[in-house]
Amino acid sequence: MFSMIRHVMALSALVAGLAAHGQQILVLEGDTAIPRQWRGPFKVDSAQVDRRTADLRAEMIAEGYLAASCDTCIAGKDTIRCHFHLGAQYRWARLRAGSLPQEVASATGFRERFYAGRAITPVEVAKLLNGLLKECEDHGYPFAVAGLDSLQEEQGELSASLYLEKGTYVTMDSIVVRGSA
Repeated sequence: MFSMIRHVMALSALVAGLAAHGQQILVLEGDTAIPRQWRGPFKVDSAQVDRRTADLRAEMIAEGYLAASCDTCIAGKDTIRCHFHLGAQYRWARLRAGSLPQEVASATGFRERFYAGRAITPVEVAKLLNGLLKECEDHGYPFAVAGLDSLQEEQGELSASLYLEKGTYVTMDSIVVRGSA
């Protein structure tokens, strides 16, 4: 009990000191339990609250909480309370090669086993799809289209197949430069 009172007193002193320097305490609350690393309290400059909440949302999404959003922020004298909707944490149940040719999968380093049971990060998905497109562009298919197909969700796990349409094969035999450019 005594240590809790000391903690509250220390936090009160911190809040008073921050308010004197134009800073506030940012505390996150949610409709579901928010993991400790995102609850706060965080010291923030009053002008940087929007940026800090956007950064926290991006971290949540990177950890597989694809529906994470900051619903409201209420500013008090020295504390800002932001209410977040976290949503479910999605994981890959399975990401199949689908229509992906074996030579393209090998060249880009795609392996189905790398995605089983891992948290979904939009950055990884974008990196994978961009890698597939780059591989196609580098080998004569500049109009290739890549994406996810047959996306299914079951109990917080997603499964999908990669979709790759190479398009028309294009070659160039020479480039003519005219003028003095």
